[in-house]
Amino acid sequence: MTMEKNYRNLGFIFLLLIPIMLLGFFSSYLSKLVNSEKSIHFLIHLHFWVSTTWVVLMILQPLLIRFKRPRLHKKLGKFSYVLFVLFNLTLVPFIIGVTDYVLKGGSPTVLVSTLFNVVLVNIFFILAMVHRKNIALHMRYMIALALVFLFPPIGRIVMQNTQNHFLAAVHINYTLVNLILVGLIFLDRANQRSYRPYAIALVAFILNQVALHASFSTYGLM
Repeated sequence: MTMEKNYRNLGFIFLLLIPIMLLGFFSSYLSKLVNSEKSIHFLIHLHFWVSTTWVVLMILQPLLIRFKRPRLHKKLGKFSYVLFVLFNLTLVPFIIGVTDYVLKGGSPTVLVSTLFNVVLVNIFFILAMVHRKNIALHMRYMIALALVFLFPPIGRIVMQNTQNHFLAAVHINYTLVNLILVGLIFLDRANQRSYRPYAIALVAFILNQVALHASFSTYGLM
């Protein structure tokens, strides 16, 4: 089990997820762990820490391949099934709450954003597992999955610096991620590699961006 030369440092690049998450969730969650007088609901804690564990796993897995630890990689890969189910379960109460809000006349924008991301995370994970014996495709679908995890923290960072301007957060967020995908597609084309996972992700993200813009323009955020 070996990695392509251009992706050997993928695990180190994924380390950037840590400072991005810290910046994105500091004011909305992390700072409130010690400074807030209000208690934070258990489900919020559970979702955050399950998501954090998932991000750590995404960082470790390519590093284990790089440093030739395939057995541990496979063991953690099996653990990822359990963790992924738990991740989805932590989202259920939030989705139910937002859906109820929409049914009572609230804006569907947050629901659109959440459902798109949940669906994409599941599709990319399933495709990565289906192609787990094809290292090239498996890795690319996992990269697409990792990019979905950029949306929540980067969106928060942008909104914190644009007076909570939602559309700015949407377009800066998606433009950044889409440019990363375009760069990866050109890299794979130049090296005659299959870039299909990136193309699928790019189309999906553009559709999500358009849907969010349309929903916000029509219904607002809340």
